[in-house]
Amino acid sequence: VAASVILVFGFWLGSNHQKQQIELADVSPKMEEVQNYFVATIYNNLKNIESSRNLETETIIEEALDQLEDLEEEYIIFLTELNIAENQSKIINAMIQNYQQRIKVLDNVLQQIEKIKNNNLLNDESYI
Repeated sequence: VAASVILVFGFWLGSNHQKQQIELADVSPKMEEVQNYFVATIYNNLKNIESSRNLETETIIEEALDQLEDLEEEYIIFLTELNIAENQSKIINAMIQNYQQRIKVLDNVLQQIEKIKNNNLLNDESYI
């Protein structure tokens, strides 16, 4: 739980990175919509994952949080590059792909959690 709180806090810091730097949302109103969509989706997925945390899901959740931390570090590098790059379109595309990759990681974890729940349900039914 503590790792998740730290990750969410780190993610929030990354999305609200120092205002003297250009962020994805600062590029255009459309990019602001894109960033808001990704941030909201990631946040909701993290909430769903956290509500499913138990001994059986702990390992896959922790592995996913580690992957998200790596992606957050990569995103911070993209923010820095966005501020110094002449060709921002490549960096913007990389930032969007980074968000998509985070969602893919979280969706994968949610699918694995669902499989665990279904297996447990089947096991419980077989003992009845």
